[in-house]
Amino acid sequence: MSFRLMSETDTDPVTGIDFGLFLARLLTACSFFAYQLLDNLRACWNYVWSRTEWDLLPQLEGLQIPYPATFASGLLLLLSIGFLGLVLGVFARASAAITMGLLGFVLLALLDLSPTLTPQAIVAYLIVMLVLIAGGPGKFSLDWYFTTRGQIPEH
Repeated sequence: MSFRLMSETDTDPVTGIDFGLFLARLLTACSFFAYQLLDNLRACWNYVWSRTEWDLLPQLEGLQIPYPATFASGLLLLLSIGFLGLVLGVFARASAAITMGLLGFVLLALLDLSPTLTPQAIVAYLIVMLVLIAGGPGKFSLDWYFTTRGQIPEH
């Protein structure tokens, strides 16, 4: 899929690539949220409101990152926003790029977000993010809807 501006008469039919991009966005975001992010969001919530232990904080303290609780909360917030943007298809390329940068940090810092998030899984997520950056949101996205809704077909 090329980087091109849409013309006012862009009436290309929906293709399998659009459906594939939709599935890649949806399945990647939902699986990451369910298997990697949800437990950390619960731990963050419990840490903020009940001051319970949070496994991510000692890892960030070991990296000598100042304000590890704030940093960890921001990391989870940005990951959540990035994956939500991917599911909805809003600013899909930007969401994929931000998510890719954050996952790259997690990979290089060797952070253990969850037991199932191995370096191989992170690399797989990074590859999917590259594909989504290159492919764009596709026609099953809010980006496409907002871009095409104001167009008036020529007769």
